[in-house]
Amino acid sequence: MIVTIILDIDGVSHICRTFENESIQINKVVASIDNLGSQGTVTRQSFRLPLVGGLLDAIGDVTDPSQSAKVNLNKSIKGRILVDGFERFVGSFFVVNTIKGDSKEVEMIFQGNETDLKATLSNITMAELCEGETLGYNFATLSAYFNSPHQYQKDNGYLFPVIDYGDKFTYDQTASVGVVNELFEVNFKPAITLQKLFDLMPINITVNNMEQIMHQSILLHNSKDRIPALDTSPLDNTGVFNKTSDQTFSSYSTITFQTANAYNPTNIGYFDLTNNGYTIPTSGLYTFQIEGTITNTAPANTSNGTVLILELTSNIRSSVARFDYRQLRTSSSRTYNNQITINCIAGERISLAQRRVFEVVDITVELGFKFSVVQAPALNLNSNIDIAANCPKLTAWDIFRTVAIQSNAQIISNPDGSYEMTPFNDWIEDNDEVIILDDIIEDNIDVQIKPFSVQGAKSISLGYIENDDFYSKKYKELTSESFGIKTIANTGTEFAKNELKIEVPISTIPSVPVDSSSAVIPKMVDSDFNVIVGKPTLLQSNYDDDGTGTDNRAYTTFPFTLRSLFSAQSLFVYTVQFIGNWRFQGGGYNQTDNNFGQSLSYWRNTGYPSKTLYERYWKKYLEETYSEESREIKMSIKLNRNQIDGLKFNEKFYYKNTLLRLTKLEGISLTSNQPVKATFMKRFKIYPIDIANYYPYDVINSIVQWKRSSDNVSVGDGSGETPSVEASANAYGFFYDSNRDIATQSGQILIT
Repeated sequence: MIVTIILDIDGVSHICRTFENESIQINKVVASIDNLGSQGTVTRQSFRLPLVGGLLDAIGDVTDPSQSAKVNLNKSIKGRILVDGFERFVGSFFVVNTIKGDSKEVEMIFQGNETDLKATLSNITMAELCEGETLGYNFATLSAYFNSPHQYQKDNGYLFPVIDYGDKFTYDQTASVGVVNELFEVNFKPAITLQKLFDLMPINITVNNMEQIMHQSILLHNSKDRIPALDTSPLDNTGVFNKTSDQTFSSYSTITFQTANAYNPTNIGYFDLTNNGYTIPTSGLYTFQIEGTITNTAPANTSNGTVLILELTSNIRSSVARFDYRQLRTSSSRTYNNQITINCIAGERISLAQRRVFEVVDITVELGFKFSVVQAPALNLNSNIDIAANCPKLTAWDIFRTVAIQSNAQIISNPDGSYEMTPFNDWIEDNDEVIILDDIIEDNIDVQIKPFSVQGAKSISLGYIENDDFYSKKYKELTSESFGIKTIANTGTEFAKNELKIEVPISTIPSVPVDSSSAVIPKMVDSDFNVIVGKPTLLQSNYDDDGTGTDNRAYTTFPFTLRSLFSAQSLFVYTVQFIGNWRFQGGGYNQTDNNFGQSLSYWRNTGYPSKTLYERYWKKYLEETYSEESREIKMSIKLNRNQIDGLKFNEKFYYKNTLLRLTKLEGISLTSNQPVKATFMKRFKIYPIDIANYYPYDVINSIVQWKRSSDNVSVGDGSGETPSVEASANAYGFFYDSNRDIATQSGQILIT
């Protein structure tokens, strides 16, 4: 057989080396739990190639430090491996070493397209992924969302979760701040769903059997600003009033103007010539400026004089701010070029006025005088949220890994360059092909069978990176564990020393009660209730596994009137999406929880869901890999080239009537049909009877309900049963009440 190496650079194919009658081998593996960065079936092989001909033309003389390489050696080089003229492997080559002696050689590693996924997505930031995405920041958008939150989220990929950014939300009507009556655009920041982010990725990735995970969202929050970054400028609401003739005043009066110009012509309506004032479009800091000349006549009493005051006035409050306060004793002229910055209220009208104190004099505001708004908040009626500008510091690979780790997904590459992600539990069962290893074992070669006593993990933890908000920190302080973590402190492999830590590269956040209400929302604040940036934060918006979200239990009661800063429109909102790790605010033993392990809550002391990420996606895999019955089996098997290429690694392999799963193939010959070294893991099912005499199937009023492991018959709360449910309660992590002979599930985080 003839093996040919081809590099594809800038549309040109370079034939770099042909091997014939040489032992060229390649490896394929399914990544283990501690190597999720390359999870999936991975093809890998190193080659040592002479730096001549096509390779020299392709990359240049990289052994000569005085010459520049023709390619970026820090990047992958697309390439192919052909066997007998047929394309067998497609992927990337990486230059890892160069040798210069009697001849020049380059050492390269080939990786199949499976690992291109990581290389591609690691070089794309979340902001780059969302480049060009905008979302209207106005009443129309918000009312569309709050009228049908789940449908809006599903159709558009965005949501507007109710989060306290230092607002101190409360329903205590006697509170001095934060009383929830009316909320405006500026009270909300959006979040973007994982499904939307996957849709924006440059690689086609199909996600199977994890709708609920894909409807999670990442909060678009990366600064302490109270509103998101917009596509409008602080100049958009600016402009100028102009005087086209002199104007003389003998008494207090608002200065009038004849023309106005707006920086953004669509916002000219804020410059009200009828009332000679600027209508504030949104609350915030505004900078006003006056330019021009004002003259005055002499006061009658020149010794005492008079005082001229130039000031900003408002139609809803008294004098706002002064531009000038000076004494006049003689006729004089003064040219102004002054600025002042003040905090304005949405809807008020700001005007420029003059008045005198003591003596009456004539004041003339001369032709060409200008009254300007030179800086204003970026928010206006036409503002859109610039999604990219609000993204936290994540890469596309971080987003991908989040889904892969939560669901323990296997990654399958397709011939067309697309990918699929499927939870291990589904993937491992999605192949009915049976291969009897007893028939294809290489003769006279030992079979190695060993437990994971040395290379296994002593302890395992699955969780999220810790967030910086007050309630996450308080949770860890009170429980000694990070919010959302699942820890297996001891796997039972006594000789093992390895502590395996699987961590999602994003944070989660606990939800907490709103004062004087039943509402539960996240609060992005520190201990002083100041808004924080926090870590990139993942929110669960509580869809069922099939993607529906119409159940009323998926909401929390948070009544308010949604109003606009720019119109009289309003919408009464009674309930909002429940944002929390539980499927429903009320919980329920048989409901789902998007934390890895059960976590005490801040709002409820019963009803903790049992279907955590660990139970749904990880338990089966970890038990097969690290439990007492786990076995790693190595053997040499005889498969031809077509059989090897056709393996999906989830076939059902049997050896001596024992079910195995394939994890690794080593020494796959590219030039001959030689036996390969295969590594398998034993597969088995741990039945409830292997754990305890009873197993839990529900929790009613915090009392655990049991079924017998031997026959699945319910025994209710188990009181009076023989044997007692005590051992079962301990096995499943419940509190055993010896006085009542029952097990309970109860507990809550309380802050006093």
